[in-house]
Amino acid sequence: PTPKEFRDAIESLSPEQQRFAKAFREMQLSSTLFGVCIIQIKPQLELLLNLPQDSLTKEIQLTQDLMDLFIRYQVPPDLLSYDDDADAPAKVKLSVVKEHVATLLSTINASQQRELDEARDKAQKRKLEDEACTNTKVMETAILMGSSMSLRSYARMGSSIEVTRFAEAGVARSAKRASTETPQLRAQATARLASAAPPPSPAPMASQAAEPAAS
Repeated sequence: PTPKEFRDAIESLSPEQQRFAKAFREMQLSSTLFGVCIIQIKPQLELLLNLPQDSLTKEIQLTQDLMDLFIRYQVPPDLLSYDDDADAPAKVKLSVVKEHVATLLSTINASQQRELDEARDKAQKRKLEDEACTNTKVMETAILMGSSMSLRSYARMGSSIEVTRFAEAGVARSAKRASTETPQLRAQATARLASAAPPPSPAPMASQAAEPAAS
């Protein structure tokens, strides 16, 4: 407050309170300084963009877009200002500036969308690679453990590995099992046939008696 307003405000206080208020006010005035500076942005923008005075008075969205382009994206004013006929009407100049702003905003939005799409594609590709790696490990583990997983069970897992690869793996597993089990089966079949074969029959007695007679 002003000195007169301050004196009027502390007039009804006690002497001790007045001394305290005066000491506090002197301390504030001696160590602090408060100032307010108001800068009109729109007149400066109009001067920078070669627009007539008060052209941006009712253009709230355009003013906001201009501030974003200048402050956030650091766009040079030469890309937005009007540089054609100086005697053109104010509406023509303003429409040209609007076109420049719309073009730059569309370019920036397209660039941002492209970056988002690239990041999304990379994330999707990384996810698919991780799933393929996990499913490959599951399939290899199943093969090494001699699993009898069927194609339907494998499909229920939501695997991204092709069916042909799973079928080839199944054929390889069956061939490996057959190569290890075939000798054992042959040995078991030979032993079974040997145990089931009848004993050899004795020679007939008539042939044995005929030999001495002939001699």
